Amino acid sequence: MHRQLDVVGSWAFGGAHLVEYVRLLPALVRRFDLAGLVTTFALAEHDAALDAVARGSVLKAVLVS
Repeated sequence: MHRQLDVVGSWAFGGAHLVEYVRLLPALVRRFDLAGLVTTFALAEHDAALDAVARGSVLKAVLVS
């Protein structure tokens, strides 16, 4: 109550969810073009990757070395 702050928690995946996801991954890959959702950027292009995400021109940016 000192500064009337609200603390909001979030729920994340647990170990059981990860196991289920890995089990389902082959079926997801067959059904959806998951690779098409990812755009890779060289590590040195990190600013361009962040800009692309902020603009919404890419769905998922992945930095690679």
